Amino acid sequence: MEEEGNLILACAECSKNMYPNKGTFDVQAGDGAKLKFTDGYGTEYMWVKIIKVDKENNKYEGRLNNDPIIVQCVKYGDNVEFQKEDILQVIYG
Repeated sequence: MEEEGNLILACAECSKNMYPNKGTFDVQAGDGAKLKFTDGYGTEYMWVKIIKVDKENNKYEGRLNNDPIIVQCVKYGDNVEFQKEDILQVIYG
C-alpha cells in the first residue's frame, strides 16, 4: 500500500502545467519514470522502473512500482509499455 504522504491529487487543469519537461528526458533501464494512467475510474500518476529501452523505435517498457488506488487498468508489478512523450518525471539510476 502506498504511504499516504506519497499521494498527490490535482485538478485536471492544474496537471497540464505540473510537468513542463514532459517527454524531454533521456532515460535508460534502471531509471524510474512517472507516467499518467487513465481508465474509466479516473486518472492516477505512478512510477515505473524502466526495464527496456528502444530509443530508435520510441518503445519503452517498465514495471509498475506503485499500488493503484483509483485506476484498475494496472496493478503493482505489471509491465507497461510507453513512449518517451509519456514520461512526466524521472528518477535516474
